[in-house]
Amino acid sequence: MPRLKTFAFSDGLYDHLIATSSRPKALAAWGAHQDLFKSGLAREVDEPAQVKAATAKPDTPLRRKSGGKGGWSPE
Repeated sequence: MPRLKTFAFSDGLYDHLIATSSRPKALAAWGAHQDLFKSGLAREVDEPAQVKAATAKPDTPLRRKSGGKGGWSPE
């Protein structure tokens, strides 16, 4: 199984999170039409709570209200 990385971005309304093997896979899962990493909107994260939430559901885009402290839910 490939090593999973955790990626995140915010669209202002929601924070988005995913654990997947690559940036292109994250962009595809989010349905992005531009490279959010190149523009600086998306990044790899290593915060333990985010990594735990994302790796519990690999390759599944998760979201919560922007700046929220609650749990993550599937998009």
